[in-house]
Amino acid sequence: SITADTDDRIDFRFGGTDSVHMDVSGVGVNVTNPLYPFHARAASGGDTAALFLEGPNTGYSTIYLGDTDDIDRCNITYGHSSDEWKLFVGAQKVLEIHTDHASNTGFVVRANNSSYTGNLYQSDLAPSDSNTNAKFLACYSSNPGGSADLEFYLRNDGHAYADGNWNAGGADYA
Repeated sequence: SITADTDDRIDFRFGGTDSVHMDVSGVGVNVTNPLYPFHARAASGGDTAALFLEGPNTGYSTIYLGDTDDIDRCNITYGHSSDEWKLFVGAQKVLEIHTDHASNTGFVVRANNSSYTGNLYQSDLAPSDSNTNAKFLACYSSNPGGSADLEFYLRNDGHAYADGNWNAGGADYA
């Protein structure tokens, strides 16, 4: 049933329980007083609160995030066809992952199949015979608030550079 009583809120009741609430602050799913324009909480006894976007088999499901001037818009897109990328996160920096924990791994790419033969990680950069500034990988160390120090990098022309020496041993495949 749908009720609109004196609390300036519209409630949607399913099976005798108010499940969806709409008021001036937003829409709450299993949340009586939503804190955001859309606020969802896992159902009673459930362990997952989810937003599910189901697109056509040959299309995409996308969530757009942005501010009011649309300059810093980001999208998270899942491609449904088998010959396309499966997850794309795009913005001006395309993908940036931050951690402020002291010992957590910041980024992991994992293949769990012991017979895996594909490329676990691949960088594609447009070829340029005259540009030696493009880098497939650049690794920096820096102090918070300090300037970044480029420790090593792999250029698009096949050259590799390091501040120190490349060391053999110690990282053997076991």
